[in-house]
Amino acid sequence: MKRSTATTTPRGDRAPSRGKPPDGKEEHLGYLLKRLQHSIRQAIDERLRVAQVGLSFAHVTTLFVINHHPGISGARIAKATMVTAQTVNTILRRLENEGSLERKPHPDNRRVDCWYITEAGRAQMQKARAAADPVWDNMLAPLGEQEVSQLRGLLKRCIDGLEQNRTVIEPCSPSAVTTRSSRVARRVAGRTRKDPLPKGKRA
Repeated sequence: MKRSTATTTPRGDRAPSRGKPPDGKEEHLGYLLKRLQHSIRQAIDERLRVAQVGLSFAHVTTLFVINHHPGISGARIAKATMVTAQTVNTILRRLENEGSLERKPHPDNRRVDCWYITEAGRAQMQKARAAADPVWDNMLAPLGEQEVSQLRGLLKRCIDGLEQNRTVIEPCSPSAVTTRSSRVARRVAGRTRKDPLPKGKRA
């Protein structure tokens, strides 16, 4: 059987990564995205302050996540908002004390709380959205309508490229917990079956 011949590129001749052009860090995609994220957050925080909404960008983001995923747990909120669990707990307690959120016990896990947005929370969220809308208008002002549509499509494709195996944000539900618990139980059982030492003779 003939061996297939494949054309390989020598290490020294490899093309540069598309995400890292040779123009310097100012043109690196990661740097530009981070700078854009920072500018958006600063601008929205300023608009929220001027409008006297009484919330920060982090608070508003938390409200949006819970509004779209009723019954979500604190751990999944932290993952969705990309902040630490400690920060999320502080935000959740404040929003709960202000009446914007309410929590209910998980049907199968007493250590987990399920979070829901209240009518007061939705009103706060809409007020924040109205205050933040000019930020998006200013950001997209240099682009034409077709460019905005193209930008949205490109960003979605980039996200899909990174999150093909992403974990779905699930609300608190007995079925979801049962499924996860079953997987853990099967893994533990598998490790037990593979243990070659009889009980009582383990080190």
